Amino acid sequence: MGNVIGAAGSIFGGVASYYRAKSQGKALDQAAKRTEEEGKTAADRIRARSRRLAGAQRARFAAAGIDLSGSAVDVQYDSAVQFEVDALTSIYQGFVKAASLRTAANSVRMQGRNVLIGSFFSAGSQLLPSLGGGTANTGNPADNPSFSPTAEYSQSMSQYPSYQGSSNAWVIK
Repeated sequence: MGNVIGAAGSIFGGVASYYRAKSQGKALDQAAKRTEEEGKTAADRIRARSRRLAGAQRARFAAAGIDLSGSAVDVQYDSAVQFEVDALTSIYQGFVKAASLRTAANSVRMQGRNVLIGSFFSAGSQLLPSLGGGTANTGNPADNPSFSPTAEYSQSMSQYPSYQGSSNAWVIK
């Protein structure tokens, strides 16, 4: 009876671990989605700052009487390019962090599945000895006292070829 209770406990523990891992994986997936969105939002803020700076630069150039050509355009272009690089970097970093979180989510879910499968093996190993009369069958006849070769067994095996190690040949009887 104790083996059955132990086996049931193993299975229930495995099922609980599986659902806990599934829940943690879902939370990590949600965190990944939020991280991607944060990267995009940061990029939008960078681009808005770029537009404000470009407008302020044009206003200063116009107030100073500088024509918006040549060097002034180059300065604005360089600023816009740098802001766009920063925006794209922010998006990229969000995607990289999100990918890492999704990998962690998949790993957690896989661990949960492995624990669940292991719980079934554990339950089986707890139940097998009670089903086999109290002893586990290891495959070694010496470990199983109920095994005893008989003369009939020996005779039936004599029809098969056997290997004679000293002469390096198979002998058919």
